[in-house]
Amino acid sequence: MRPYAIKMGLDTPTPKRKRRKEEQGLQERLVQVLAMALPKNCFFFAVPNGGSRHVLEGVALKKQGVVAGVPDLVFVWQGRFVGLELKSKYGEVRPVQVDVHHKIIEAGGRVEVARSIGEACDRLRECGIPVQHVREVA
Repeated sequence: MRPYAIKMGLDTPTPKRKRRKEEQGLQERLVQVLAMALPKNCFFFAVPNGGSRHVLEGVALKKQGVVAGVPDLVFVWQGRFVGLELKSKYGEVRPVQVDVHHKIIEAGGRVEVARSIGEACDRLRECGIPVQHVREVA
């Protein structure tokens, strides 16, 4: 019933929901850019941990090994592991994300946080992944 209330203007999205939508849009645009800009032998994928789920589904996923706080995108290139966490302009890295990021770093990987497509590409370049300069997809 809540989505209907929002559609009818009876309820407004909370700032948290708005940030989530901004981050989702950023990720979608970045994936389009990276499809053209990354070397062919760079493998990357999204980790669909976000969103709301039924409690029982969350329990089942946890039993299957799903870990909260994993970066949004994961890149593997020439033996390097890079996690990329995307945040909106005012979005904050949550404590559970900080904990997971530290575990990845301790295991020899890298984790970067970006708030724009340009910043994401710069962070990947700093990690040694040669991202070509391309125009952002509209």
